[in-house]
Amino acid sequence: MKTSDYQYLLGKEKKEIVEELGGEFNYHHSEIWNYYIKTNWIGKKNYLFIFSKMIKYVN
Repeated sequence: MKTSDYQYLLGKEKKEIVEELGGEFNYHHSEIWNYYIKTNWIGKKNYLFIFSKMIKYVN
């Protein structure tokens, strides 16, 4: 997993991120969301953390 793989999420609204990655168990009003990405052959789990400062808000 490269950082550049998820650069396209920057500047998107929360609704758009949910459409792309799914809601999982993230509370909509939380400032930090996490997504399970994959487990490698050793068993190490990779997660993607999204902070609300990176998400565009629309009222």
